[in-house]
Amino acid sequence: MVSVLFLLFKSPFEKNVTGLIESFECKKAVVLFEDAVYYKSYPENTDVFVLKDDAVARGVSADAKMIDYDEAVELIEKYDRIVTL
Repeated sequence: MVSVLFLLFKSPFEKNVTGLIESFECKKAVVLFEDAVYYKSYPENTDVFVLKDDAVARGVSADAKMIDYDEAVELIEKYDRIVTL
């Protein structure tokens, strides 16, 4: 089965893509960068990671797993396809 990693950079107020991500029938994960750390609801059946530096810079706490840049790179290398939104 193909795996897809979504890299989100935009605020959910600017572009909410939760429904789009949920529509993918595969192993999937999301990494929230920059203003995407403001997402409060996450796609179902999806692993969600938040870039810690971006969350701290914006004063946001997340229910998702906090990761650093090195861990984000490891995720990018691990998944078959990368989609940037």
